[in-house]
Amino acid sequence: MPTYTRVRAILRDEERAWFVFSNEHHRETFIERNADESPNDRNDRAIRTAVAWLTKHLKPLGITPVMVTNDEDNLRKASDVAACRMDELLGVYSEHPELPDMMGSVNITDRKSDDVWTGYDEHLSPVQVQAGLKGGLLVQGTLQIAPYNYLEGSVYATLPDGTEQRVLVVGRNDMNRAVQGDKVAVQIWPKAQWRNAPSTALVDEDEDKVPSVTEEPKKDDGGSAKRVRRADGSATKADKLDDPAALDTKLGEPTGHVVGIIRRNWRSYCAFLDPNFTTRNARASNAPTTVSVLAMDRRIPKIKIRTRQADSLAGQRFVVALDSWPRESRYPLGHFVRALGSAGDKATETEVLLLEHDVPFQPFTQRVREDLPAEGAAWTFDAERDQVVSGKRHDLRSLDVCSIDPPGCTDIDDALHATRLPNGNFQVGVHIADVTNFVKPKTAMDTEAAYRSTTVYLVDRRIDMLPELLGTNLCSLMSNVDRLAFSCMWELDNDANIVSAQFHKSVIHSKASLTYDQAQARIDDSAQHDTITTSIRDLNMLAKKLRA
Repeated sequence: MPTYTRVRAILRDEERAWFVFSNEHHRETFIERNADESPNDRNDRAIRTAVAWLTKHLKPLGITPVMVTNDEDNLRKASDVAACRMDELLGVYSEHPELPDMMGSVNITDRKSDDVWTGYDEHLSPVQVQAGLKGGLLVQGTLQIAPYNYLEGSVYATLPDGTEQRVLVVGRNDMNRAVQGDKVAVQIWPKAQWRNAPSTALVDEDEDKVPSVTEEPKKDDGGSAKRVRRADGSATKADKLDDPAALDTKLGEPTGHVVGIIRRNWRSYCAFLDPNFTTRNARASNAPTTVSVLAMDRRIPKIKIRTRQADSLAGQRFVVALDSWPRESRYPLGHFVRALGSAGDKATETEVLLLEHDVPFQPFTQRVREDLPAEGAAWTFDAERDQVVSGKRHDLRSLDVCSIDPPGCTDIDDALHATRLPNGNFQVGVHIADVTNFVKPKTAMDTEAAYRSTTVYLVDRRIDMLPELLGTNLCSLMSNVDRLAFSCMWELDNDANIVSAQFHKSVIHSKASLTYDQAQARIDDSAQHDTITTSIRDLNMLAKKLRA
């Protein structure tokens, strides 16, 4: 779904000029599958048919469609249309040498000829996983990797006895190509192999030096074999388990082994080149080479990528994406996506922070900006347009409303007031900026605001949920201007008990935008008795009674 969502977003961006042609629903390009034709071969033929039709259709415009495929058989059969491989197409853009690195990685191996490691276990098929879950032989859950020990994972799952408990997954072999956030199927080891979580934090140790998870039979006095695992996932000859009474004290949490991936949770990762990387052999500056990169997220294993710019990536931060993790590869395979900048640079590290925490910070698109009021910053309140004349919005501009916020606050989203009533009670109002007047349902701005969810504040800047025109102007309850709001009005007695309440849309005119210090100074200054100061003192008094 993330890939589908990104493609849809690209298609909606008119500036990108991407288009979809539904060849399967077009009379001139739909084809039937032949009796001796595989689904894949039929799909390839359908693509060639669509390209041939588009070539004829677009010829009057001087446009020649090109079919791009890495399928050699499909290329051979495409004799009547323009066709090429992806690397050939990217080679046209010589001014962007990084483009070939953005292709998905294939056939990368990190095994040496004398390496006796035989690979990870095969994953069970989806059918086998579902059967195992239904039969109680497997449990499922989301793999969570310890932040300071990349070899310690755990899954919270419902065990066969019906209890919910953490299942440890310790060591790369038992993780079996699962990464942080993957939903996995786990086979629980026999109780004799249950362990407590490792106490050692592994932060900088080279994963290549970590022993693979192996099992070693141990014979007791009776000659029966038992299997034992260390907390780091490898075998040990220690810890005799002959005494059943000692078993419960020495063995800890349920421990298991990933046997299948139910759903991957891969995303793009900010990374840097393995510091141990060196140019061992002379090569052309643009020759591709396989390198290891380390994700900024310590829970992610090394990633192997093939790149032509290994030397220039040293000392840089960049983004990589995972492509696959074959069982014969110790580490997942990925590809370079884009460079971010030099390590240690403030702007670069800030972007890394935002990307790693999935904070949307791209500029608002043209489609979103089109939903802003046509008047822009010149927008003003209109009694008829804004429904005061019709009675759907209440005019509260006569009230002594004020706001109290931190120094420098420009997005004032709430204001308040307190007024003494003739019967001795208090009218208390809280006024929230009426954003819905400008952000209509199902619009591009509504979708973008829902995606961003909140405004994010950094030390040197802020990432707005809404365009600045709204967040810091039209939807900010600044003083001395008319602003639309949604008001909650209560009548409270002298003991802060609620007598009545009303909720309605409103228009307010704040009399003061105060900081916390300014509001406190008004409360403490006995010489001030203006309506705003009196309102703040009454609010403070009622607040103390509510907290009592």
